[in-house]
Amino acid sequence: MNQVLTPQDWMKLSAFLDGQLTVVEHEEVERFCALYPTWRAGLSALEHTRILLRSAPKRGAPRNFTISEKVANSIRKPARGILPLRWVSVFSSAMAAVLLLIAMQLTRPMTALAVALPFVIHGLVRLRRGNWAERRRLLAVAFAGLLGVGLYLLWQYSLSGDPLLNPYSLWWPYDRVVFGPEIGVTESGHTIRNALSNLRLNFFAGSADLFGWGVFSFLFLAFNSVKSF
Repeated sequence: MNQVLTPQDWMKLSAFLDGQLTVVEHEEVERFCALYPTWRAGLSALEHTRILLRSAPKRGAPRNFTISEKVANSIRKPARGILPLRWVSVFSSAMAAVLLLIAMQLTRPMTALAVALPFVIHGLVRLRRGNWAERRRLLAVAFAGLLGVGLYLLWQYSLSGDPLLNPYSLWWPYDRVVFGPEIGVTESGHTIRNALSNLRLNFFAGSADLFGWGVFSFLFLAFNSVKSF
């Protein structure tokens, strides 16, 4: 038999001293102690430790360290700075995202709108269903968005004299969200048929770019949207 006691052997010896073994297990430990010196030494060491612990003086706690809920609520929270690091991080991240969308808006206004719209919808849902901490963060993001939009409108006004006139349309007047002649790059103008053809092309290109699962890639987006809401 192995001369080194395993953790299971020590647990069995401890249970033997506490009288927690069955009759069969108790007889087994007695037989091992009679046959193997390591078991006798282990049992003797546990008995010695047990005697030392029981002979040690018992001292009570100086006071009760548990506190009531009322006392816990009355403890003042540490004072925070005027601009906590967390809020600076949230606001700066939101502002960076807004500036990136504005950069996209300069040359791809519809793409920027398509990117921002899901975030706006999700933010409105979380603003209604979230807790106050989440609402405060969303309001900080919304404030950063409004600030960015204001800067964008001011920039358009400084260039064209009209805050709602995108200078993009001054370079490409045919690129507008309408159908008809002289709209788009084809001689016949932009038609519904051309729009559906572009949608089909972008759909399959996007499905390959997202997750590489073809048309099934959009199932991941739908699952993630349901899980988020």
